[in-house]
Amino acid sequence: MQPRARLSYTNDKGQPVEEWVAGVVVVRKIPLGTSGAGYDWHAMMLMSILAPQGKLDGNEKLFKLIGSTIRPEPEWLKWSSGVIGDLYEKQRRENAAQSEIIRQLQQYAIGTIYGVVDNQQRGSMQSANGMSQLIREVQTFRDPTTGRTFELSNKYDNAWHDPNSQYYVMSDDSNFNPNGKLDGNWTQLELVRPQP
Repeated sequence: MQPRARLSYTNDKGQPVEEWVAGVVVVRKIPLGTSGAGYDWHAMMLMSILAPQGKLDGNEKLFKLIGSTIRPEPEWLKWSSGVIGDLYEKQRRENAAQSEIIRQLQQYAIGTIYGVVDNQQRGSMQSANGMSQLIREVQTFRDPTTGRTFELSNKYDNAWHDPNSQYYVMSDDSNFNPNGKLDGNWTQLELVRPQP
């Protein structure tokens, strides 16, 4: 027989009675991802046997026989098991959704921190590069046809390059064009301004 509790009291008709209340408590641990676990507690196989005071112990064999012959209807078992199974599945889905929300929040926080650090490092590198160019009196130019960059004097903002030679022509006159005036095939370079 299941664990049971013995009660003694006066019923609603004023008669003293004794009762055995028996049942099984099922405890199921439900993992909650990174936030620990929850517990599902529910009682099953509940049974109550009532007798006039002093008659409970004398009828124990009869009550055990009655208890052992009780069989729940298959339809009830199927329905109740389905309800409990649905509740467990709902809890599992909710836990998975919460875990995913936490994971996404953590990824967002990590991405934000990395972004801040990257911006700081990029700013530091740009500052150091700018200071280096200032000290060396150079600035960056880009060949628009190849994307290749060059560091040339910062005294002039206009520069041309002949890809067939190692020569550069620089001028402070934006209208100047060495093509036709100097031998070679000159490409005007673009001045690369530092990003703020």
